[in-house]
Amino acid sequence: MFRASLVICGLALPTVAFAADQAVLTIPPYPSGFTPPKVLHFGFWYPTMALQDHIEGTVCMLITVGTDGTVSDVTVTASSGSKILDDAAISNAQQTTYAPADLNGNPIAVRMRKNASFYLNRNPDPKLAENCSQPPAP
Repeated sequence: MFRASLVICGLALPTVAFAADQAVLTIPPYPSGFTPPKVLHFGFWYPTMALQDHIEGTVCMLITVGTDGTVSDVTVTASSGSKILDDAAISNAQQTTYAPADLNGNPIAVRMRKNASFYLNRNPDPKLAENCSQPPAP
């Protein structure tokens, strides 16, 4: 048995790690028979205090989507600079459910890079999203 790890930030990034032999495959294209997880229910809310105080920012995270489609682990890799937004991003990630990733017809757990952007009346700064696509420091 092996475990696959897919890292994405909104869109797929080019790394899938298979723990069985510690090999790292460069994608796209995805390995034959691989289907990434798909969002079934997106849990999102903007914290009331952040709305009232006009707090904005982007939180970069690593999340684990299990074989049942639930999020089992969330790690903030780059803070928004606001604990309120960071905590909301974690909560939002934990409330999101997925159709699990699949490899050759078998559901697999994956580790994904995701970002949560909290902005009022404007689009997030694209530079912040680019920062989320960088691998976290070891």
